[in-house]
Amino acid sequence: MIGGEDVVGREDEAGAGSEPVRTVVVHVGDDRPARRGPRLPRRVLLAGLAVVVLIAVVVGALVLLGGSGGRHADGAGILASTRSPDAHNTLVRPDRSTGPMTGAVRLCLQQGTAPAVIEAVGPDKTVGSGWNYLGASVRVFTPSAGHSVIVSMAGYPPALPDELQPAAGFSVTTPCGDVGNGPYTELLIGLAPTGPAGGGWDGILVTYRVGGTRYVLAVGQAFVECGTAALPGYCGGS
Repeated sequence: MIGGEDVVGREDEAGAGSEPVRTVVVHVGDDRPARRGPRLPRRVLLAGLAVVVLIAVVVGALVLLGGSGGRHADGAGILASTRSPDAHNTLVRPDRSTGPMTGAVRLCLQQGTAPAVIEAVGPDKTVGSGWNYLGASVRVFTPSAGHSVIVSMAGYPPALPDELQPAAGFSVTTPCGDVGNGPYTELLIGLAPTGPAGGGWDGILVTYRVGGTRYVLAVGQAFVECGTAALPGYCGGS
């Protein structure tokens, strides 16, 4: 064997009286075993595969759920109400009131024309524990004499001439502008006393989505019923 080649010698007779002819047969090849790299342990390969799968799942979830634009003040985002970040109004119902009530705030598009789809409505802060949330709905109408906006009224759902639609899933498309011109979108919130203590909401959070991004509008509006509980800052306290 020379340099990985097998050399085989053989003498053949060429004929009578002639010199023997030596034939050399060369086998080309390397009979040395092939060199292989180090093999990774099975558990390392499985762990790497698990990491790849986890990354794929996370990326897929982010694509499906979209991003989050976060919370913003009224007047500082796409969806708005008063359009004033510093606005804060308080509606206090006296303790002699009974039964459910409806509180209302305006919703409108302050930026762009893409629909703002409402996902949820809830309190920014709760006051006391004597109120129960009944739900939220939306009406769209054109204000006129005898058909005006409301801040609050007795009962929920309220007795209004307009069609009420569930807030969750509703698409706000009306632009912000003069209340007297064009359609007006009003969010109606139902609250009811559960006892004599009183309480309610201070601030309203409207979670909504535009395209693939979720936002939360914070509206500075309080709806509180006075009762037997001490509610400083709302009912006869400081």
